Parts: sequence; structure tokens; C-alpha cells
Amino acid sequence: MPTSHNTYSEVENLLREFIRENKLRLTQERLLILQQICSYEGMSFSPEKLYDDLKEKLPLSLATVYNSIDLFRKARIIIPLLRQDGERTNQYELALYGNHGSLTFTCTRCGRQGRFKDATIEKVLRNKKIPNFNAFGFSVHLFGECKA
Repeated sequence: MPTSHNTYSEVENLLREFIRENKLRLTQERLLILQQICSYEGMSFSPEKLYDDLKEKLPLSLATVYNSIDLFRKARIIIPLLRQDGERTNQYELALYGNHGSLTFTCTRCGRQGRFKDATIEKVLRNKKIPNFNAFGFSVHLFGECKA
């Protein structure tokens, strides 16, 4: 799986710490599911996509994928994406920590997704102070349509 080694190592350490603090078991399935999530390199995924991408490599059930997603969400390793109206979707993305963030877009006509960089947006979001709130990352998702 093409995975950024630094990202996977960082996220694996977060998972190991969360597992230890909550007296849970660290299973090979959880590590492989986490590695697959990291291979998406910040692009969104659904539990079904994750399951489809893993079922040939690993004998697991869709329930195992959903349970792992729930665990990763509680550990703040992944975050659910919101629709344009603010409602949650069945899509998730990796929550990058520290000064990292995610800038992505989706075409509402063809479904194409991508990542983009914008130093100005990233700087503003990294430096944004909100009273009584400790931000640990950010996710900006733009919706629009591809040019015809």
C-alpha cells in the first residue's frame, strides 16, 4: 500500500497510546485498516470503500471495519465529513495533527475529489484563536463543479 511512512508512524503511535490508555487490544486487523486509511493520503473514504479495498487482502467483516472506524473516531484519528448543509455523511478522512490540515474539493456533478494547497488558508487556520477551544487540526472541503 502506498503510505506516507511518517504519517502512518505518527497515526499508529496515536492509536497505540489510545489503546493503552483505554485498556483495549491492538489487533493486526486494526493496524491493517489504519494502514489502508493512511494510504488514501487525506482523501475521503466510506466504510464500504475501506471494506472493498481490504477484503481481498484480509479476512474481515464489514462490522469489523465499522467497529474500527468508531474506535479511530474516538481516538481522533479520523473525522466524519459534513455535507454542504452541515449534516454528517458516511464519509471520513484522516485527521492530521499538529500544524497539519486537509484542503480538499469534490465536484458535485462527476464526484471527482482532490487535494489542494493554499499557504494563505493554511496559515490563517493554523493561527486562528477561538476562545475556550484548542484546535488540533483542520479540514476544509470545497464543493463545486468541474469546468465542462
